[in-house]
Amino acid sequence: MEIDDLNLRNPVLVGYYDPFNVYPLIKDELHSKLPLTNLHWKYNISKPLKSIPLLPVRFVEEVPKNTSMKGNDETYSRIMFIKYESLDTYRAQVRPLIKEWLKHLVSDSEVEWAIVLFMGSSLKDKLSSIIKTSLFDKLKIDFGIDGKELQALSVDSGVKERCFKVREVYESEMAKLESYNDLINHMKDFLISSFNNKYVSLNELIYNHKATDINAFILKLKLADLLNDMRLLNDSLSIYNELSNDLNKLYYSDRSKFETEITNIPTDLNGYLFEQSFGSTSIKSSFDREKINLFKLKSLIFVNQSSLLQLLANYANSISLSSISISSIYQKLLYFLNDLSNIFGDKLNEWIFVVIDNYLKLPICNKLMNENMKSIDGEQYNQLSEILEFQGELKLTQRSKLAKIANSHGYNINGINEILEEISLDDDKTYQEISQLSYKPLLEILLNRETYYMHFEKSTELIIHDFVNSGRTKTIDILSIDLALLNYQIGNYQESLNILQDSYDFFINNSWNFMGGILLEIYLNCIEKLDKSENSLISLTCLRLFSNLVNSKNGKFGINNYKLIKPKVKITRLFKKIEEYSSKLNESIDFPLDKIFKVDIMPFIQSDESTNADKYFVQIKLTNNYGIDFSFMEIQLILENSEGILYFNVENATISNKVDNTIKLYSNNFKFGSFNPSHITVRINKNLRFTKRFNAEHGIDSTADDTVIQYNNETILKDSFLNDSESRDIVVGHNKWTSDMFFYPGLTKFSCEFCTPIDIDLESTEVILRIKNGNNNVQDMKIDIISNTNGLKINKELLKDRLKVKSLSSNESIDIKIPYSYYSDNKIISLKTDIAYSSNGEDFSHSIIDQVDTTLTISVSVQDIFKSQYIFSKFQVGTSNPKLPIRIISNDLTTINENYTIISPKNSPSPITFGDQPASYFYKIIPKSDYMIKSLDSLDLKVQYSDLKNECCAIIQSFLLDRLHDLQLRKYWYLIKTLLFKEIIFDLNNYAINQEVKIINNCEIELLIERTLLKHVQEKEDKKKLIGLFKDVLFENELKFEVTPNFENRQLLITVPIPVLNILQIIEFEFERKPQYLVGEPILMNLNIESITKWSNNKVKAGSEDEIEILAESSPSKPVSLFSQKENFQLTIQTDDNWLISGFRKESFQIDYDSNENKNSFEVVLIPLTVGRLLLPKINVRTLENLENDFSMDINFKNGLETLLVVPDVNSITFSF
Repeated sequence: MEIDDLNLRNPVLVGYYDPFNVYPLIKDELHSKLPLTNLHWKYNISKPLKSIPLLPVRFVEEVPKNTSMKGNDETYSRIMFIKYESLDTYRAQVRPLIKEWLKHLVSDSEVEWAIVLFMGSSLKDKLSSIIKTSLFDKLKIDFGIDGKELQALSVDSGVKERCFKVREVYESEMAKLESYNDLINHMKDFLISSFNNKYVSLNELIYNHKATDINAFILKLKLADLLNDMRLLNDSLSIYNELSNDLNKLYYSDRSKFETEITNIPTDLNGYLFEQSFGSTSIKSSFDREKINLFKLKSLIFVNQSSLLQLLANYANSISLSSISISSIYQKLLYFLNDLSNIFGDKLNEWIFVVIDNYLKLPICNKLMNENMKSIDGEQYNQLSEILEFQGELKLTQRSKLAKIANSHGYNINGINEILEEISLDDDKTYQEISQLSYKPLLEILLNRETYYMHFEKSTELIIHDFVNSGRTKTIDILSIDLALLNYQIGNYQESLNILQDSYDFFINNSWNFMGGILLEIYLNCIEKLDKSENSLISLTCLRLFSNLVNSKNGKFGINNYKLIKPKVKITRLFKKIEEYSSKLNESIDFPLDKIFKVDIMPFIQSDESTNADKYFVQIKLTNNYGIDFSFMEIQLILENSEGILYFNVENATISNKVDNTIKLYSNNFKFGSFNPSHITVRINKNLRFTKRFNAEHGIDSTADDTVIQYNNETILKDSFLNDSESRDIVVGHNKWTSDMFFYPGLTKFSCEFCTPIDIDLESTEVILRIKNGNNNVQDMKIDIISNTNGLKINKELLKDRLKVKSLSSNESIDIKIPYSYYSDNKIISLKTDIAYSSNGEDFSHSIIDQVDTTLTISVSVQDIFKSQYIFSKFQVGTSNPKLPIRIISNDLTTINENYTIISPKNSPSPITFGDQPASYFYKIIPKSDYMIKSLDSLDLKVQYSDLKNECCAIIQSFLLDRLHDLQLRKYWYLIKTLLFKEIIFDLNNYAINQEVKIINNCEIELLIERTLLKHVQEKEDKKKLIGLFKDVLFENELKFEVTPNFENRQLLITVPIPVLNILQIIEFEFERKPQYLVGEPILMNLNIESITKWSNNKVKAGSEDEIEILAESSPSKPVSLFSQKENFQLTIQTDDNWLISGFRKESFQIDYDSNENKNSFEVVLIPLTVGRLLLPKINVRTLENLENDFSMDINFKNGLETLLVVPDVNSITFSF
């Protein structure tokens, strides 16, 4: 619609009755005041005031006798124009006409009314007097407020003035202006009042109807028209939008109320104006019929929506608001046309083509674009880009309709839209009726095939131009493909190849692989048509085409799948072409495996029980959705952890045409530990591989029974031939939680472990490598021991001959001692071993990293007591860890030196030592009487003991092995031993006392079994059996047994040097023994001191045979003896309150080391001071000369604990203080 007509469109109707031909006389004055401006309406006190800036009005003549107001009344106000020059004329002619007018046109209507008296130039405007009433006053008396004639006609005038007058001649222009302005202001008021009456009445009627009622829809349509007439644009538009949705609901809920005949479309569409061809009057008149025309009603609603949006765009005061309104027009037009296409099919193709032409030339849009596109800034461009986008969509729809029409004429282009739209689910017929066209532009386009192709290309370029300006890059790619297909169809293969270079990716990546496959096939055909012998390009294109045949992510096939049009013979032929061209390459290609097959890795590494060889395997599930057989050169899986990688593979693998294929990949190399998949490769030939890589954090969802590693994201491998999207490194999203693949040995396979030695010698540091062979004979075993602990060094010189084993029989075990040096307080060391061997002509390897706790659980302390002729040695044997009690099996002290005799205690039952309760053993060591002790003399202490925790573990181990054997689950033994045994806490006190094995941390072990152990068990039945086993054996029952010596007892060997003492002082009080002594009576005593030097090794002469020691070249020379041949000592009697000493308290004496006898005697008098049994005073001896730290001396007070009975004198009185 033209912009000038837009504002005046659909004016409000004001009916007039002009029996005296007054209207022509005042018409110009009235029309000069139109359209009306600045109207205001307030429906309710709580509602905001609404303004109507411009309201077009049209006067229509009405004749009372020919018009009935019982039906639809579209008039908003009624005016009767009259004139008379006398009251007689008024009474005779005018008043009867007024009555008839009110009776037929006003009384049954909701609109306001007025009577306008036109006074000619010959009349003077006289005022009424008591005698005579003026002409105008008489009119007001009859038809004014409370007019007497109105009461008889049942017409209520209300409080509004209804009678007005205008003159033919005025005294001044100002008077004339005031008179007509007053009339126009009252007319505004009448219009608003009529509108309000109709608005209230319609709302009440709508409220009384159901929302799904057709009558409610009709009333709602009238309400929308009412608001539209009064130029309440947004309110009216909102209701029209609701009506559009309501109409669809009504139609699809009850189609019997509608007819689907297409009407109001002329046979000749040249010059056709869509919006002018649909009026509301003819459509509303059809509401009284039995059926409503759906096409006309939909068109009416849309035309009103469009008109309102055009008005809003015209009234808008900014580019942004205008562009929003215009964009809404185009958006609603697209919905409207698509809706009609869905209902009426292809019957409206030409009409839709013409309607789109109408709207692409919309004046308000052209005005906005022309005024703003020339000097446009960034913000304005964004505001107008949406209009360009919808214009592009309209042109795209128009082109689609053109293609359908052209197809009926035999002109077809197999483009994207056409391929997708031509698929009919309801009609099996391929015949299409040739349509009869009338629109000249359309006839010119379809003049011949060439003109159609030219227009198709030009229109596609125009659409691309609009989408470029609106930023729709993806749509541009799609439309570019239309051009590529057109070029392919007309034989321009190079141009088509250039456009299709990467375009098919867009469709495939967005799961449109049917279209992507067709484009890829055309791309391949273009290469072949151009005779390009590029093996790499053809190979890669064939691979992409082959991958597009299936949906490798979920294996589901819909109607949008390219495989639907490819039989198995062609699929096989395509794969043969891939093999052929890739074999000719000079370089290799890695192609994403996920694009070809869906591969799931079962997260379990299992021993191959079908053979005695030390083989292990991993199962993979390969989904073959192609329906053909495959033969691969090799399938290889690489696992990795922080220590390295591990290979599993199978050569000459064959895949059946079944969907699900399970393949076992084998390895002769064992590495203990947890692994994650690194990548899997399917090798087709020497130049082509399908590869899938995983990162280190991938998860394994172990909630299902058939647990698999799922990697659903698309994997891309970097290659020089792949495009940008395919050139990204293969990165796959991980699943719910992190897991691993645990590699543990089979019970019947080769295995090894590090452990502490059974015989522990404190003079050496060693660990044991225990090797247990499987069921095969092993040859040429080579062992490498590697320290995995900082600062720990392995003595490989001593190991040189031990690290090669020529052969090992089946089920044979050997222990290899590994000497090492390690100076640290850390007792947990980590070692690694790599073992390579051969068996039955095959090479195998076995590698483990293990931690060994070298902490001794036993502690030994010794205390020596020297006597004149022998030594008592007290050995205390206990546990070094209070939480780990030990059982002492035996304790022996021996020597190979014949100069000593050792008297051992009697054998006792094997004691159990706890934290602060060591076992004590006394030994009597007697040297020969003439033997002098030497520095190299030593004794051998051998303690055989058992760790109670190890005993409990051995009992559990023995019991579990028997039960696992019964359940045929022995293959899980090492898994259980590795993950479970280190975490079990036993009640060792209960075991020591009651010989019952009881586990304390039951709940923790149960949780550990469920979370850690069972996730590495594949078979569901095996899981159930293991759960039952652990529940019955470990948690509900206690294992009772008789303590037997069948445990692996350890043996501690300690070389104990013969204890030495420089001097042993034997002191004795010698006196006359009496039954009792009197208080104060002096007692004469001799204090005898015998100094014994036989326990010292300092009497060996320098240079003698006994003194010879082997020293290293860098060792210092043996120091000269620190002791002289004679030495002075001082004896001191300690002060005692019970005794009074008469004589010297201190005495000095000298001993001679060369003398065979050193005895000294001193006289002393002791006087008892109190009564009772008194201990003799203490004696202290110290050297006066030798202050060296290594000087040792002990005192043996023979009668130090002897007591004398002291009684009072009966003839005297004593006092005790």
